[in-house]
Amino acid sequence: MSIDGTSGEVLEGRLPTQDSEVVQVVTGKRKQSKNGDDARFRTVMAWADKARHMRVRANADLPEQAKNAI
Repeated sequence: MSIDGTSGEVLEGRLPTQDSEVVQVVTGKRKQSKNGDDARFRTVMAWADKARHMRVRANADLPEQAKNAI
């Protein structure tokens, strides 16, 4: 069973998945775009850079991601 996280639709069987545009850019599987999701992510992070006081940030959902962040 697969669930579309956007629409909530429940589908029979396993659907193929792929990493987000942001992850694909970070891992070198895709080049940066000028107006894609990765560009919007960079814009939001630039806004955050202007407001933040700490110089460290990381997001990790998996142990390997945490290891990479460290």
